[in-house]
Amino acid sequence: MAWRIAQRLLDNPEFYGVNVSKSTAGAIIVDAGVNAPGGFQAGKKLTELCMGGAGKAKLGFKTYDDLNFPSITISTDHPAIAALGSQFAGWRIGA
Repeated sequence: MAWRIAQRLLDNPEFYGVNVSKSTAGAIIVDAGVNAPGGFQAGKKLTELCMGGAGKAKLGFKTYDDLNFPSITISTDHPAIAALGSQFAGWRIGA
């Protein structure tokens, strides 16, 4: 499931603002913001990718007092798979 999401980034790097390269060992590297412009759509796809394809991300905004910030809301019918994927991605899961 995750590969299908990764393939969208690989097939449309300009749309998502990502840079795609290959390491000398043959690994495919997708840069979505270090040396690439990235963007909200890239972040949305990377969020879904990091959940192993077992979750959906929705872009939106959250308001705190008079400040409005971009946000991502996630949902899944497979929390164990999605949580395992996000923990391997380095995200901390809070209770």
